[in-house]
Amino acid sequence: MTITPVAYRGNNLNNVVTSTSGTIAYYGVQTETVSAADGGSVFDSDSGYALMDVRTGQPVESTRSGAFYFDVSSSSATASSGGLVVTVSVGGKAVPIAAVGESVCSELNCQDTGGPLGSAFYLAAKYNPGSIIRIGIYPKDVCATVLSDGNGCTADGKVKALAGSPAHMPLLIEFKAAAVTGAPTGAALDSLSTFAIRMQVDKPTIGCPDKTTVYFPGDEEIILNSAGFYNATGGTPAPAPAQFVYVVADENKTPATIDDSFAGFRSNQNVRLITIGDANAQVTGFVNTTTGDDHQYAVSFLIRDAAGMLASPSTLGYPGVCRLQGVQTSNIQGFLSSSKCFIATAAFRSVEAGPVELLREFRDHVLFEFAPGRSFVEWYYSWSPQSAEWLVRNPVFRAPVLVSLIPLQIIAFISLHSVILVVAAFLSLIPVSLVLQARRQERQT
Repeated sequence: MTITPVAYRGNNLNNVVTSTSGTIAYYGVQTETVSAADGGSVFDSDSGYALMDVRTGQPVESTRSGAFYFDVSSSSATASSGGLVVTVSVGGKAVPIAAVGESVCSELNCQDTGGPLGSAFYLAAKYNPGSIIRIGIYPKDVCATVLSDGNGCTADGKVKALAGSPAHMPLLIEFKAAAVTGAPTGAALDSLSTFAIRMQVDKPTIGCPDKTTVYFPGDEEIILNSAGFYNATGGTPAPAPAQFVYVVADENKTPATIDDSFAGFRSNQNVRLITIGDANAQVTGFVNTTTGDDHQYAVSFLIRDAAGMLASPSTLGYPGVCRLQGVQTSNIQGFLSSSKCFIATAAFRSVEAGPVELLREFRDHVLFEFAPGRSFVEWYYSWSPQSAEWLVRNPVFRAPVLVSLIPLQIIAFISLHSVILVVAAFLSLIPVSLVLQARRQERQT
C-alpha cells in the first residue's frame, strides 16, 4: 500500500510532517485569528498557511476545504465478486469519509452508512483495484468518532487535549472486500497504520540559537541561520515542530508590544516570514548604517508550529531571550573592513570570533614587526576583500575555507605564545629527567 498526503482544495500541507516513524497531521486550538490591520496577512496569506478548522465537519462545509486529503493505492489487494473498498478507522471505530476525488461521498462512490455519527455519513469508499483513490476526511469527524474516549475533541468539535499531552489518534487505512451493500466483510487485504492526527492546546515556546552566530549582517539585509530555531515546548507525545520564524524589527526602539492577541504587530517597521531550516535565509528590509552609530535595530523572533500555533509573549517571556539589540547592516565590504581580516571574518561570520581575533593579533604583533610580514599583509589586502565578498555570497564554500584556516591558526598560536610553549616544554621535561635520574641510580646500586 502507498499513501501520500496531498495539497487540495485550498489546503496546503504545512500541518503535515513526515518522518521515518510515519506521517502526522497536526491541529491546534484555532485562536490565532488576527485582523488584517494587525498583521493578518503576515500570519495567514504571507505564510501560505491555511489553518484547518477542526470544528468544521462535512454537514456544514460544502467546499470541503477543511478536509484532510491523501492519495492511497494498493498493489496487493485483489478484487472479489463484490469489489473492494477503502476504510479509515481509529481505535477500531470507523471514521466517516467525506470525499472521494472531486466528489462528495454518495451511494455512487461510497457505501456503508451509519456509525456513531448517523446515517448521513459513509464509512467506506469504493475502490478500483490498481488505481489511486483520493480520500478526504474531516478532523472533526475523527474527533467525533472517538469522542466517547474523551480524546481529541469536545462535543462541539473543539480541540480537547491536556496541557503538555497532545491527543494522538493513529489512523488505520485498510482495503477490504466489499459487500453488495453495507459494511465490508472479512479481514483486511492490505493495511497501513503510519498516519496519525495529533491535536494540541499548547502554544510553542521558542527555542533560540546562539545569538552570536544566529545572523550575519549584509547589504540592507541580514543572513539568518533559521535552522537554529525550534519548539522548546515539551510533552508526550511531542507537540508540533516549529515551521516558520517571524522576524520583527524596529529601528532605535524595542519592537512594539505584541500581546496575546498580537495587536499592533504591523506597526513595526520590518516584519518578515522565514521558513525554518535554511542556514542562510535572507531577511531584507533594513537600512544600511552610514556612520556606524545610526540605523540600529532591535530584532525579536516568533515561531509558528505545524499546528498553526504561534509563540505568544506569555510563552516568549517577552521581551525574552530571543531578541537582538543594536543590529546593523552595511555593504559587505564595509562590514568586512571593520577588522581587515577579510576572509576569516567572512568564514566565521563575526569580527569577534575567537579565531578571527587570534589571526588579527598575529597580523598586528607578528607580521607587522618585520618587512616580509608587512609585504605579505599588503599583498593579502590586494585580493582578499573581493574574495571575502564572494565567500559571503556563496556560503556553501564556508566549510572548506574554515578547514583551510586551521593550519594558519596553529601557526598564529605558536608564534604568539612561543614563550609559553617553551616553558611548557621545559616543564614537561622535568618528570622525564627525574625518571631517568632514578633509573641511573638503580643501575649504580
